[in-house]
Amino acid sequence: MISTRKILAHCLALAVIGLSSSCQQKTKKVETPSQNTGERWSETRINAWYDEQDWLVGANFAPSSAINQLEMWQADTFDPQLIDQELAWARDLGFNTMRVFLHDLLWEQDAQGLIKRVETYLDIAESHSINTMLVLLDDVWNPYPQLGKQPEPKPHVHNSGWVQSPGHEVLVDSTQHKKLEDYVKGVMTHFKDDKRVLIWDLYNEPGNGNGNSYGEQEPENKSVHSLKLLKKVYAWAREVNPSQPISIDVWTSINKTLDQMSDIDKFAYENSDVINFHCYANAEATAKMVERLAESNRPLFCTEYMARSVSSTFQEILPIFKKHKVAAYNWGFVSGKSQTIYPWDSWQKEYTDEPDLWFHDIFRTDGTPYKTEEVEFIKSIVKETAQEQGGSMEFQVDANLEDWGKYNYLFGLSDPWVLKGKDQTHFDFTATPEHFYFYFKTIDHTPTEVDYVNERSLLWADRVELFFSADKELSEYYGAEMTPDKQVLDFKASFPRNIDHGWDFETLTLATKKLDDGYIVEGSISRKELESFGITNEFYFGVFRADFHGGRKVNWYAKTIPDTPKADFHVPSAFAKTYLND
Repeated sequence: MISTRKILAHCLALAVIGLSSSCQQKTKKVETPSQNTGERWSETRINAWYDEQDWLVGANFAPSSAINQLEMWQADTFDPQLIDQELAWARDLGFNTMRVFLHDLLWEQDAQGLIKRVETYLDIAESHSINTMLVLLDDVWNPYPQLGKQPEPKPHVHNSGWVQSPGHEVLVDSTQHKKLEDYVKGVMTHFKDDKRVLIWDLYNEPGNGNGNSYGEQEPENKSVHSLKLLKKVYAWAREVNPSQPISIDVWTSINKTLDQMSDIDKFAYENSDVINFHCYANAEATAKMVERLAESNRPLFCTEYMARSVSSTFQEILPIFKKHKVAAYNWGFVSGKSQTIYPWDSWQKEYTDEPDLWFHDIFRTDGTPYKTEEVEFIKSIVKETAQEQGGSMEFQVDANLEDWGKYNYLFGLSDPWVLKGKDQTHFDFTATPEHFYFYFKTIDHTPTEVDYVNERSLLWADRVELFFSADKELSEYYGAEMTPDKQVLDFKASFPRNIDHGWDFETLTLATKKLDDGYIVEGSISRKELESFGITNEFYFGVFRADFHGGRKVNWYAKTIPDTPKADFHVPSAFAKTYLND
């Protein structure tokens, strides 16, 4: 989990330096094949793109504190700390993507503020190796959205506060569509080459009449108005010509053949780069829908499924999606203000307490699962699939070490100065395309803690250490010295001992666990940060440990023994040539 300090620092930096500067720093360019503006991606191009993706599994995401899109994103209620916490739970499941809704009124209210907050969200998601599908418009639930403080949930009612984008008045009045064009093009242009954004969903369930909730407040012939707007939005998106695919929901065709689709679903099917569909149905109906849509010869993305009372469950549906490599986004993640643990019929039927069978959602607000066996199943099928496909399954940094095999495994660090022998430290590291992962499991019968005042206090604490350099001369090297209490003394330096302790790693993530006879430190650093040090594959690496015995009596241990008369790890001979990609 990234630190509160770094989230707040990022937000403050964005506020101080202004939008143009933040965009320059955070927009991440990707190379794409040349393509004329306005063209649907060819089958060859979209399938080549999809072949590069691991099996995509995630959820529709809004933090549990938000009743709707507006409460998620407005400045007064945007909650990066909670988002960070809940996305950490998602990553622990093995989720690698999330579907996230924006709203046109947020752009109208404060376009620059919205962009800054989306930047913050994407940074947090990226820190958990989660990419994002952004949804621009939505025809579901309340047709009269209003900015400002959002209402409290109606007790025990499913999605009682979710709002449409655009609202009723803008949808039916084409003279107001210009501001929607500004919103769609503005957001897409800013993020059109951003690798953190996986794909675009232009319009969620266009034409939804919301018959069981707000049907009487909907315009006549809503689907006609929605299709007209949809065609405009599609044209605007193609004008932007993003490097990511675009899609529109096929959402009313669970039991329909391709020639029976509604006009809206047909437009979505014929114009999306990937086939984006919704399917709240049992395994048999879901499998048949997948087979029909697969006739497109395009990747399939199921962006809504999982409603337990209609037999759309993880255990029944995910094996079908795995078999056909269908990207899977269930509805609902942490039970909160959306109240989607209640079924759709809660709009007609009174509920007075939590239902025994949750409709959507996976976790309670304290992070405990609704069903432990369900969570274990998700973890298992995602991990198995990554192993079968030879994929780059990212590790969960939790100090449990369940993800680890033996990669660059080492048992025992050496102390040639005092003990003249080895300790019983287990150490390993590995690298994926996104992260460098490591762990220490150390035996320590004399745990020593210090009163923390600042990072320099840790000089007298038990700790494990990693040093990195792009060259053997140590013209520039970087260190992280990590305690069992998850404290870090980090620095940037150059040989000989020109050390800047005011420098900090930006992406170092840690988890620690104290054991009866020692401790575990597990962590990760992004490959991008290592690349900024000049490290892409070959580098020089130091692995060390300090074991204090009260006061300042200490034993020093190293993987590579330096040619010095006493322990000194800030010399070239303490580093060994190593490779990230071996």
